[in-house]
Amino acid sequence: MNMMELISKFLLVVVLTYSQVLSAQVSHISINSRQFELDQPPVLKVNFIDKHIDLSLYQFAIKQTQDQHSVMQVLTAETVNPYLLHVQGDKEVTDTDAELVVSKLQNNHWTVIMTLALFDAPISNKSATLMPTGIVPTKDNQTATAAKNSTAVIAHSVSSTPIKPVSVNTLQTQPYVAANCTIERNNSDTLWKIANRYKEQWSTSVYGAMLAIFESNLIAFSKQRIHLLLKDVPLTCPSNAVLTEYNDKSADRRVFEVIEARHLAL
Repeated sequence: MNMMELISKFLLVVVLTYSQVLSAQVSHISINSRQFELDQPPVLKVNFIDKHIDLSLYQFAIKQTQDQHSVMQVLTAETVNPYLLHVQGDKEVTDTDAELVVSKLQNNHWTVIMTLALFDAPISNKSATLMPTGIVPTKDNQTATAAKNSTAVIAHSVSSTPIKPVSVNTLQTQPYVAANCTIERNNSDTLWKIANRYKEQWSTSVYGAMLAIFESNLIAFSKQRIHLLLKDVPLTCPSNAVLTEYNDKSADRRVFEVIEARHLAL
């Protein structure tokens, strides 16, 4: 084997290793929907997928201008499901240019990783059904100036670029699923095929239906990976509460793609 072949193989190993590292670090943070209007306290649903399960590593805050001063309101975040957070505050948002600022604890300091325009997010009146875990801000972080958050680091996503939410038409029809409902399937059905069959009945998109099926039937997926649906395992229909969280096709598609990429990399 000559030197050029050795160098080529070495470079190939480096490229493959680097690609695996990037894939393992897939994450995504974006505003799923806004549940408040101007001059009201903030209430948001936030898409949240990260390799770090510990939410205490993250801080969510509203940055806005009041009386020509930039102020921060640190929010409380609670888990809706493994990929969705309910985020809220108790002080009114009066600035149409207000932003959601997401920070991460790094080296004992809060570092801004993403800034998202609040009023670019689609509005929804659907409430969230919360899981019992959550994070609460400390008193020391209740108010801060923009100068304290001047060091900004762009959060990475699958494409390693920040994701700005865009206004889209949300699905307004309320889903209805009967109690003890079981999904009809056969062993040749893929998750996509099942979701596509039920999406209209559940008043959601095919991506929302896939996420809802996955969330409601984790034991039906090998190693709890979304691309590994097991055969001969009965599937329970998602509840109405679960389905109401998947009402935005664009956001649901992005969340599904990030979860799928993350699981494929494991």
